[in-house]
Amino acid sequence: MDPGGADLEDRFWSLVSKLLKRYGQFGAAVPFRGRESVTDVAAAELTGSPAALASALERLTEARDRPETDVRE
Repeated sequence: MDPGGADLEDRFWSLVSKLLKRYGQFGAAVPFRGRESVTDVAAAELTGSPAALASALERLTEARDRPETDVRE
């Protein structure tokens, strides 16, 4: 086996693995996005106010900073 052939084979398998990884990421993202939409709709129905839900989600998003102190102490 010549060194050039091995290099070509390595590049081929590298490309195949990258494609499979991308396909897997996309395949996993689609169902999770669907679940997320369903839970948002259910939460809006349970609260009775989609605007209140949107406001609460915005506040949670803004409050994602890591706390500097442990409030349990």
